[in-house]
Amino acid sequence: MRKAFTAFLLLIGLLGLGGGVLTVSAIAQDGPINVQVTDNTRTDAIQITWDDNPDAGSGVNNGVVILYRRKGATSFAKLANVLHGWNEYLWYDAPPGLEYEFRIGYCGASEDFYLCDEPWIYLWNPDTFPGTRQLTKPTYFSASDGVVGSGISLNWDNHPQQGENNFYYKIMIATTSNGTYVLGPGVFISEYLDTTMDPLERRYYKVYACIERCSEYAYDAGQRGLDKPENLIIDHDIDGVYLDWDWVQSADFYAVYRSPMDTVSYTKLGEPS
Repeated sequence: MRKAFTAFLLLIGLLGLGGGVLTVSAIAQDGPINVQVTDNTRTDAIQITWDDNPDAGSGVNNGVVILYRRKGATSFAKLANVLHGWNEYLWYDAPPGLEYEFRIGYCGASEDFYLCDEPWIYLWNPDTFPGTRQLTKPTYFSASDGVVGSGISLNWDNHPQQGENNFYYKIMIATTSNGTYVLGPGVFISEYLDTTMDPLERRYYKVYACIERCSEYAYDAGQRGLDKPENLIIDHDIDGVYLDWDWVQSADFYAVYRSPMDTVSYTKLGEPS
């Protein structure tokens, strides 16, 4: 029964496949098993691992494991041939941030390892396996008072991904340290000024590097300051010292301090409204 099914698969491969692109396939459930696709951060590659299938039969013992990949609804294209028994492949050239699907199968005994192609493929794992090479997350992230009183200034190190025009950074915002983060703006540069909070309000931020998928996040928190009073004028007469300054719209009250000398500590006089 197995030989008849194998012959059927070979016939389909010979008639319907070619050019290194997998367009149609009869699926036998005798391909490699326990397939895992993960992001290997140590090597900065997509790592594909599998176990040999004991039910595949002796026909593949001298053959090749063959890997195909596709993005979206496109046809599967050959990724690599791997010698039988290695059980691992690292795709170093995978574009980061993009999700791919992978298919894995056994290729029958071909006289040439590199020419092992569709007509020889006869045992597939019936499933497809998604995987993404992660983007580099921002490693430095700072949330601080921007131009005094204007908002919270966010800055981080930039990791542009070459060749991807849709690369951006996603900002998430929460109002408490254990609160729910909501989606903030997406920006194409490594800085942003958040002016959506009241003066002295504190915000909590996460920033991700994204294309189709996002990296792990960097985190920080910041507080918006107040505009300082400008143009302080000090005048005096026999009744005392008079202070005058520009009005700050966002302030509820002012605090006035005095000191007999610049080198002596200041003490609070009062809080005029």
